Amino acid sequence: MTDREFEGVKEILRYLAPEGRLVTPDDRAGALFVAYCAEWFRRESNSTFLRWNDPAPDLFPAIPDSCKRDLADRGLRYWRRDLRRSESGREFLLSVALEGGFPVRILSSGARAWLRDYLRSIMRRAIASRVDTLQEILEIAEEERGRMRKSYQHADFVALCSELVERLLDLRRSAEAEGGAGNVRNS
Repeated sequence: MTDREFEGVKEILRYLAPEGRLVTPDDRAGALFVAYCAEWFRRESNSTFLRWNDPAPDLFPAIPDSCKRDLADRGLRYWRRDLRRSESGREFLLSVALEGGFPVRILSSGARAWLRDYLRSIMRRAIASRVDTLQEILEIAEEERGRMRKSYQHADFVALCSELVERLLDLRRSAEAEGGAGNVRNS
């Protein structure tokens, strides 16, 4: 989603709110809600602690949580995406957040301890084992899953982390090829 599209979707949500379409949503409102929130969590979230109101603190507090869950459910169905489930039930907010992909601000502002440790562990094992395929990295990531916060131990987040590690390993190999292995640190 481009910056312009992102801002445009937020403006549409601001228009829909006074019309009551976020409190009594339809599928299109749900689709916009999920697209906006997923993108917000990817772009803007600097925490792995998820809260419904964070993507639009000027707008979302006025919407009851039950309506946000309905919006998420409708939006996920619209986009043909699965609603994640845990032992405690359906995970609407987590489902929406994970649809956005890897929360980039967490990495740029310093990863949370559990996430940093998880990614480092995968990287170190992949380097030590001379692993170079996504499937092999995914196998390591699955084995290290216990290092993750329980709410993030979903297969799609593990896969997302594996893809990130694969890309980091590719960058590492490129750096080693260009500047020599002695200039690349392991942490």
